[in-house]
Amino acid sequence: MKSGVLHIIFAIAGILLTAGCSSVEKPEKHLFILSGQSNMTGKLQHGFTKTVEQAFGQENITVVKSMKSGRGIRFWVKDYQYAKDRNLTAKKNASNGEEYPNLLKASKEALLQQEYDTVTFIWMQGESDAQSQHGLSKVYGVNFEKLYNLLKKDLDLEKMNFVIGRISNYGLLKTVKNYSQERAVRWQEVRNAQVEVAEKHKDGAWINTDDLIDETDLHYLGDKPQILGKRFARKAIDLLINQHGNEILNVSFNRDKGEKFQ
Repeated sequence: MKSGVLHIIFAIAGILLTAGCSSVEKPEKHLFILSGQSNMTGKLQHGFTKTVEQAFGQENITVVKSMKSGRGIRFWVKDYQYAKDRNLTAKKNASNGEEYPNLLKASKEALLQQEYDTVTFIWMQGESDAQSQHGLSKVYGVNFEKLYNLLKKDLDLEKMNFVIGRISNYGLLKTVKNYSQERAVRWQEVRNAQVEVAEKHKDGAWINTDDLIDETDLHYLGDKPQILGKRFARKAIDLLINQHGNEILNVSFNRDKGEKFQ
């Protein structure tokens, strides 16, 4: 009888110890780094921030943004890899990587303020590469990986999630004013590269944006940027849930409510 009681006591102690350990290991502080070109707007940031605050608590999240309109991905990649037998002028090559210091500075400043349990990189860019006639669309994937790996290394992170916004199908629509078959091919190459690089990384994901544009502008208009921000947030949250479980969320957060991921 005494032996049975002891077994029960030890079992309860083990459960309490396990629960205590899991609560200590629970990720609580989350940093989100938003970057890209003109579609990475303040409205997108607002929709994103509001959603992750609801999921994790305002006191547990930090969102930073570093963007620049009209820029190809080469402006974030100093050692940009060109397509075979393709290059730009020496003057243009000199601008490769010029946006990266701004991105790194914003990210490091956030990391100096406090320690974070998770870091997620949000990327909305690619239309410039899709419109270029210098073969940039063919090397989009390899250059995104260069950017991701360099940022992760420079921030001294063992792990960093990322979510890519696949550029919309605007350049594929034959009804748009400036449609061309050549551009449509380049546009699809960028879209394919974004999906491929996201799906092959266990810490990566992508979201669809096709339903957020019309045929008058490749930018997201009206309330669409906020919707896009929420969609990014939901996908980033989904990644974190897959890695750490539902217990990282606020009890009141409804994971199933809101924008579809893809």
